Formats: sequence, C-alpha cells, structure tokens
Amino acid sequence: MTTIDHPAKDATSKDASAPPSSSGLSLWILPPKQRDAARITTTPAIAVPPRPRLRVLIADDDPTLVEVTSLILHLSGYEVVVAEDGEQAWRAYLERGCDLLLTDQDMPNLSGLELIERIRAQGDPVPVVLASGRIASGDIPPPLRDLIDVVLPKPFTSDLLLETLRACLRRTTP
Repeated sequence: MTTIDHPAKDATSKDASAPPSSSGLSLWILPPKQRDAARITTTPAIAVPPRPRLRVLIADDDPTLVEVTSLILHLSGYEVVVAEDGEQAWRAYLERGCDLLLTDQDMPNLSGLELIERIRAQGDPVPVVLASGRIASGDIPPPLRDLIDVVLPKPFTSDLLLETLRACLRRTTP
C-alpha cells in the first residue's frame, strides 16, 4: 500500500503502515486484490420507496425574499410552490394543496390573514407560519391566534426559517 500526503511529500519515504498524516489530506492507494476485497456491495432485500418531500406554499409579494426563501427550502429537501400574492396563493392551494403555508401578512389582492381564513374555512389544519415585519406573536388578535401556528419575524435568517418550519411541523404533524 502506498500513501500520498498533501501537500506533496516523498511518498516512497512514508511507512505504509503509518496512519495518515494530520498535516493534510491523505490518499491511500490499494493494490487491485485488496481494492476488490474492500469493495462492498449490498442489495436491499426490500425496495424502500423514497420519502415524499413536504410541499411548502410560499405566499409573499417580495420577489427577492421569495427567491432566497424558496432556494433555502429547496436545498433543504422541501418541494416549494411560490405565489406572488394572496389570490395566486389561494389558487395554488386549491390546485395542489400544501403541507405547510408560509405567508406574508400584507400582500395585494388578498392579505395573508384573509388567505389563512379561507384555508381554515375549508377545514384544513395545515400548519401556518405568518412571516411579518410588523406583527409579533403577542400582537395577534385573539380570533386570529387560533388560525396561525407561528409568527416568523422579518427579516429572518436561513437557520431561523428552517428551525421554525421544523418546529411547526413537529407540533402539528401526528
């Protein structure tokens, strides 16, 4: 067996039984027989279907926020549906449904609160995260508190966004 360390060193002076150097990246080169013996292949006895991705409907009229948020969620394994206003979000909800709604409060055509009221009127307990720069959890009027699961203050970090969505899904999913 030959060991090659990075940064480049003289590989021939290296003891093959010595562990890789902590000074950098090590590459172990195995002879063909050992390489074939080390190769492990497993075939599952039962095919496991892929886990379905959770669909998040994002309703916000800020194109930059929507683009960044949808990218973060997509890279985190969520399926993302985007709506530019409340009316478009309502149509997307009726056509495709969602596992979680992330909505802005103030949008043209239909506010986030009106959108939530429409969805709740359908009897759907879908988790709702209200993203707002103007309203805090304690400022929500009592009738609306029952409609919203979490208030996410704007601006928010990607970590806070993901942590909030995960916590909301844990609390609302059986």
